[in-house]
Amino acid sequence: MVEVHLERSINNWKIISLLKRGLLKVWNGITVEPLLVFFTLPFYMSSLAIQNLSLEKACRVNLNLSTSICDAIAQRNRSGFNETEEIMAQKIVAAASVWKNVIAGVFPAVLLPLFGSWSDRNKIRSVLVIMPIIGEVISNIGFLLCTYFFYELPMEVNTVIEVLPTAITGGANMVYLGVFIFVSTTSSPENRIFRMGIVQTLFNICVTVGNAISGVMYTSIGFYGVFSLSLVMYVLGALYVYYISNDGRSDLTKWELVKDVVNVKKTVSSFKFIKKPSSNAETRQIGAVLFLDVLVIGPLIGKISLS
Repeated sequence: MVEVHLERSINNWKIISLLKRGLLKVWNGITVEPLLVFFTLPFYMSSLAIQNLSLEKACRVNLNLSTSICDAIAQRNRSGFNETEEIMAQKIVAAASVWKNVIAGVFPAVLLPLFGSWSDRNKIRSVLVIMPIIGEVISNIGFLLCTYFFYELPMEVNTVIEVLPTAITGGANMVYLGVFIFVSTTSSPENRIFRMGIVQTLFNICVTVGNAISGVMYTSIGFYGVFSLSLVMYVLGALYVYYISNDGRSDLTKWELVKDVVNVKKTVSSFKFIKKPSSNAETRQIGAVLFLDVLVIGPLIGKISLS
């Protein structure tokens, strides 16, 4: 009996030791993953508050409808408004969404290849994630100002603040580009795919949680609470990236680095990887992946923008 008990104790100790080693390995391997929480969670958590702020401004400021009607629209109390009044407010928001989506799509499409190629050439990664965070910080400060000066600023100002700082700094796509670059350069070939899978899983979790709590947060703490909390999380994310960043030293001066961002010739040369594979089959495979990405993501983004 004593020997059996001793053997069980040894086995339990081995299991605990293996778990500790595994957890320590995971802990030591964490680099940029927490940034996804600091960025993705507030990004989606504030989405409903932003939509409601635009809708309320369209109703109260642009259309100058009565308080009772706008309150009923905000609370979805159909006994307090008719369908025509709701459609009028939604048309104003929809009209602004047209040029908002154009800006949100054009700027990142130009910036991502430029900064991605620039990052590869100069081994600088932190800029890819800090710059979009700065854009979100500016946007949330703007939302707080739009809320404070609610009746002085029309809905269009709210839309500009929502899209412009985010677009000109790359937005969420720039952050995810930086995150995957961080992961690919700080992990070994053996666990690179595993870590990328963890990043994607963590992203999906943050999106789900952010969307799930967006309504609760909006009804609980209102515009000021949601935008202030988002602002704090973005700042914490920027500080975290600054703390963990280990960018290589470039031979270029700061001004030369800035000019190198718009080096179109070097950026275009980066796309030669498409022709790099030795076999035609690999080339066709890359082309098929790019085509399917457009085919799948395009309708998905369109569906989301209409929802």
